[in-house]
Amino acid sequence: MSVAAVVELVATLGMAWLGDRFGRIRVVVWGLIGVALLAAPQFLVVSSDSVFLIFLVFALMRLLMAATYGPVAAVLSQMFRPQARYTSISLAYQVSGAIFGGISPVVATLVFRETGSIVPVIFLLIAMCALSIACLVKAPQHIDETTIASEKVMQ
Repeated sequence: MSVAAVVELVATLGMAWLGDRFGRIRVVVWGLIGVALLAAPQFLVVSSDSVFLIFLVFALMRLLMAATYGPVAAVLSQMFRPQARYTSISLAYQVSGAIFGGISPVVATLVFRETGSIVPVIFLLIAMCALSIACLVKAPQHIDETTIASEKVMQ
């Protein structure tokens, strides 16, 4: 899967740039929609005999995941006021990563083991994408006073 990792490495920088150009939340939301749409093909392609197809789908998934990773620093920094930003970002990112990043694979494995089907796992990933979009859209976005002042100077 190193091909997919290289795709994500390069794409993350491009996605961060797209987030600056077209809106960080918009890029992350489109990335999450793409991940949800590619969820079924990603899991189902693993059982195919085509190594090329597996590499292609995984590279596409990593490209879409880059859309969620690239702009995330800007998204998180604007969710908190400057006075509490560093601690708030660190706590939010690390705790949510530990909880959801640690528990999700366990839950997916248990669901697969209990049902014997990959379909509920696919729906779990789609549900997590939908929850992420809902949280992202509802999350507070703070504008720094210095940003507003510098924009007025540039005009």
